Amino acid sequence: MAFQKVDDFRRPQWSVPDHPQQMHLDVMVADLDVAESQVLALGATLLDGSDKPIG
Repeated sequence: MAFQKVDDFRRPQWSVPDHPQQMHLDVMVADLDVAESQVLALGATLLDGSDKPIG
């Protein structure tokens, strides 16, 4: 698996063909709450419509 920086990155929007296609990757974590906190700290965002509070 490889990753690369994209200078003109546009945030993906599910099922909107004008935005770049993305891939889905499932990962397993020991503690979901801890993992969520970690990825949010790295810049991840919650999906629109999430029932979880932001911050």
